[in-house]
Amino acid sequence: MVKVKTTSLKNALEQSLLTGDYSKVSLVTSDNVLKIGSVNYEIYDEKYAHSDYRNIYENYLSISIDIVEKDSVVETVVLRDDLLNILSSVKSECVSLSMQEEKYKYYLIINDGKTNYRLPAQDPDLVKFFVDKRLIQDIEDGIKIKTKNLIDAIDRVMYATHNGNYFLILKTIGIIFKDNTIFIAGKSENLTAVYNLKTRNSFRSKKYGIVKLNGRGGITKTAAQTIKKVFGSTKTILFDIVNEGEYKIAIFKSGNTVLTTKIVKEDVYPNVFDNINSLDDKYTIQAKLPKNDIIDVLKSIILIETENKKSYLSKEVLASILKSEYVDHIDACFFFSNNRLTIKPSIIVKGKDVNIEYIGNAIEDECIVKLDAINLMKTLNNIHTDEIIMKFSPDDEKHVYIGSTDNRYSVVMKPKYVKYAKELTKAVWSESKNAIP
Repeated sequence: MVKVKTTSLKNALEQSLLTGDYSKVSLVTSDNVLKIGSVNYEIYDEKYAHSDYRNIYENYLSISIDIVEKDSVVETVVLRDDLLNILSSVKSECVSLSMQEEKYKYYLIINDGKTNYRLPAQDPDLVKFFVDKRLIQDIEDGIKIKTKNLIDAIDRVMYATHNGNYFLILKTIGIIFKDNTIFIAGKSENLTAVYNLKTRNSFRSKKYGIVKLNGRGGITKTAAQTIKKVFGSTKTILFDIVNEGEYKIAIFKSGNTVLTTKIVKEDVYPNVFDNINSLDDKYTIQAKLPKNDIIDVLKSIILIETENKKSYLSKEVLASILKSEYVDHIDACFFFSNNRLTIKPSIIVKGKDVNIEYIGNAIEDECIVKLDAINLMKTLNNIHTDEIIMKFSPDDEKHVYIGSTDNRYSVVMKPKYVKYAKELTKAVWSESKNAIP
């Protein structure tokens, strides 16, 4: 028999991870605590240079609650919602849990002091097949991260990750250890976003002394969303990475809650800093711009262009287009000249002027930068400084850099094109060719 507080058990179950309508939880006694375990996961067909692999990325959550009294052990797996329904009808402060075997079947007995509730349970010897042993790990030490800072960093880069239906490593959230700090990253075909947590990548371990984490890897979006759900109300998180065979396991812990998740291999996750830093010496034009002024212009462009699209499309076609996120394909043209920046939806219509300050040499030839307005809006909304830095080169093959003025947040974005204004005729032809009749 194991006695625990009813509210503690119920709260732990409500926080547990879901895998569908028949989600299960494990109940395992360990010393003076009862551990409530649960799993969610993503299955990916990963495509590499020479072969394809199907991989399961599991997130395992363990929540420990204190045992009030114990004279035996409990090790089983039950349906989460069935156990929650029983506890919802219990009025007593504590419940006692025990195992019962009957004709080769197992049951979890829940007693509230008056009534025995019997719940079908899994054979204790089979619990290990539900709870992946390599994921049942705990840590005493680790890198201490402020929870709100970690969640904020994840939110700032999440938009830049790949959203397609098939798996790419670009669908993961990058965790990168570089220059004695931790960076959180998001990457897709057209965007790379990197945010500096400003948290040291080392900690003092009671067992190993100074431990320093290096390299890079990725966690799935499900793992990132789980971190937000599970730890959202906590102040700090302990974080460590352990080796487990050919994979590494990331461990996040706060209080009595431990979340573990498999990390995408380091040799697979892209080196986002190579993507960003390799362009530094190629940017010929650099400017400082007011973020909020640009956001205001982009809002106007997006609203106008959305209404224009609605005006000539039938309701049926419009509904179909909106479901396919057609409105995400709205352009913004940036006209850079010697003394001003003009932003407009097309190079052939009137735009709005924004104040600009060039960094280094003044611009010699007028340039046009055409960007995806929706992605640019998301980028600017995630930058924490009032002013931004934009760098580019009049070459279609180069990405545009957009970042915070304190260098903490960096984004490289693939433009629709970057041209000298002297090529205006060619650009206008491109606009008219791609216009919807």
